[in-house]
Amino acid sequence: MEKLKAVVFLLSIIIFAGCSEENDNFVGVSRTPQQQLAFDIQRIEGFLQENDLTGFSRTADGIFYKIKEEGNGIFPRQGQTVFIDYLGTSVDRVVFDQSTEGIPFEFVLGVGQVIEGWDLGIPLFQEDGSGTLIIPSTLGYGTQGMTTGNSTPINPNSILIFEIKIVALR
Repeated sequence: MEKLKAVVFLLSIIIFAGCSEENDNFVGVSRTPQQQLAFDIQRIEGFLQENDLTGFSRTADGIFYKIKEEGNGIFPRQGQTVFIDYLGTSVDRVVFDQSTEGIPFEFVLGVGQVIEGWDLGIPLFQEDGSGTLIIPSTLGYGTQGMTTGNSTPINPNSILIFEIKIVALR
């Protein structure tokens, strides 16, 4: 009887863990990119509603964004070098990456040096402007996720949230 209780207990833990929203994204679930994007958009809308977050707009690509500070009127263009301060979190608010304090992250916009969600989302913000980008997994690390020795792993099909400030453009 004790063995049966232990098995039932372990199975309920496995089932409970498998039912979490984050795990549903990568454990035994196969979706087309379009299905995953639709699923992510539903999750993002739910996240915004559950956390009473308002003032977000959505692009045709499925990126949600909110401008907090307008900036100086100059928007980044493809091929420009962008200097950005950022903090990246999951929908569970776990920090997975951030720029080094006092040293903005530097990349060339539109040439694939960063995730597609940044190449598409950063041009929505002006130099000296700041705000939030919520990027669906299909424009982030997709089904592969990301693991490096320098940051918290990003699970496959994870929605990414970035607090950003465009420090400079060159």
